[in-house]
Amino acid sequence: MTDFDKARALLREFKGDSYLFGAGVLPRVGEQAAVAGRKAALVRDTFDGSDEYVSVINDSLAKSGVGLAAEIRGAGPNCPREDLFRIAGSLGETDADVVISFGGGSTIDAAKAAEVLRTLGGDIDEYFGVGLVSKALQDKGKSPTPHVAIQTVASSSAHLTKYS
Repeated sequence: MTDFDKARALLREFKGDSYLFGAGVLPRVGEQAAVAGRKAALVRDTFDGSDEYVSVINDSLAKSGVGLAAEIRGAGPNCPREDLFRIAGSLGETDADVVISFGGGSTIDAAKAAEVLRTLGGDIDEYFGVGLVSKALQDKGKSPTPHVAIQTVASSSAHLTKYS
């Protein structure tokens, strides 16, 4: 078994069918989003050439019956707090029932943290620590909005975890 085959097997074991990877999977993002909801907020990076990829995402959403509630500019490197609060505010103005992040680790992590603020309110510092978001969700009887992460750089595992 090659190293690539081993990596593929580990990902399948860890994430099951909910994790798409490899050449040609971007046009399938709508299928994943449709499992979670019908109105998406897209938090996206804006690097050179990104508009072409976002067009593929939007086409895939439309083909899967998922509307676009908002397109929100992603975070800068290491997600400055200002970006987090801007994204949280923008998400709060939507009626999205699924959040899609497209970008590097900073944008993906920012989308996750912003959704925590949208769902739970409060100050972001309240949620730093293992299990604090899960406990707050349980205490308040709330559920997080489903999140579809599209990683565009190989330097992060933000797309694989619930942590940000």
